[in-house]
Amino acid sequence: MENNSKGYLVLIFISIVFLIFSITIYIKNSPISKSTSPAEINEEICKTLSFENDNSINIVFLSSEEKALKYKDFFLKTEPFSEHKNSFNFYLYEIDPECETYKGIALYCANKKNILYASNCPNDLTIAIPEGAAYNLRSSADGTFSSINPSHPLTVLTHEIGHALGNLAEEYFPASLARGSKNCKTKCEKFEGKEDSCNLGCSRENYLRSINNGVMRTLQNNNYGNYNKLLLEEIIKREGSQITGKAIRDVNNKPDSFFYFLEIAGGEISSAEKVQGYASTKDFNVGTDGYKLSSKETEIFSKSENNLQIFTDGLLPDDTLIGEIYTPESYYLTVPATQATELKVIENNKVTDTMELQNIGYGACEI
Repeated sequence: MENNSKGYLVLIFISIVFLIFSITIYIKNSPISKSTSPAEINEEICKTLSFENDNSINIVFLSSEEKALKYKDFFLKTEPFSEHKNSFNFYLYEIDPECETYKGIALYCANKKNILYASNCPNDLTIAIPEGAAYNLRSSADGTFSSINPSHPLTVLTHEIGHALGNLAEEYFPASLARGSKNCKTKCEKFEGKEDSCNLGCSRENYLRSINNGVMRTLQNNNYGNYNKLLLEEIIKREGSQITGKAIRDVNNKPDSFFYFLEIAGGEISSAEKVQGYASTKDFNVGTDGYKLSSKETEIFSKSENNLQIFTDGLLPDDTLIGEIYTPESYYLTVPATQATELKVIENNKVTDTMELQNIGYGACEI
């Protein structure tokens, strides 16, 4: 009888262990319980390369540390950024980002995985620099996310940041004129005497540029030109000193904030999820797309950018540029989680979709 009791106890113990093991496996693989927290995508820690203050514009690199330091130093030697070094913080999420070839011609790294990687760090501008990109692939800028081909001259960073930070249009032609851009004019007088020169050809043949051979036209030059520098400085002074209300200095831990990760297709929200990480609270105010957050019809925060434009820039043999702007079939929005209850999607300055934020849960939520 005693042996039977011991046998039952052993059997019960084995059954309990098996049950716990089965439940653990189920939970681990359950799509409902899977977290999309960026900290669980990769346990590597966001590294601070340099920090100025809590209100500075945050730039995060997705690259090796060697490349990040190289491009960071070049950035800080470039006007007007060299004159506003205290307006920028730099971070590194060290990884060789997985990128794709957009339409067979351009390097494109602004996919969901890389955006979530970047969200481990404070990120107002994201710069992805993969290893071993083919020379013939164009670099690109999609909103505030730049995909840099390291085979190109360092000045390609200056060019793509011109798109990402200031929505500067291409100053070579022919090219599509970026919506909401301010650097191509129809008359020389519109440069208000701030131009280096006034030259015909700025995206369109009949538009004018404010510098003959600036970096938005050719990578042989690392000069934006006086007028374009003023456009960028306006943004830097406004957003690089803006009081955010929350210090984000200590990034060597998992982010304690959350944001909404949305996919937009045809102007409508196709999927939404709430994830842990950082989303930008800077509004560079340079685009015709974006979103608005409100609560009880009171606007809390809005952000404008160019979500419907992907700049692609390739090199001719003499380092002059050739490229095109493409409209994506879908794009992503990262929206900080605040006390707001409603989100409105904006495209071409018009509301295209509205969502009640309390309907967005943790993990994937198909709409």
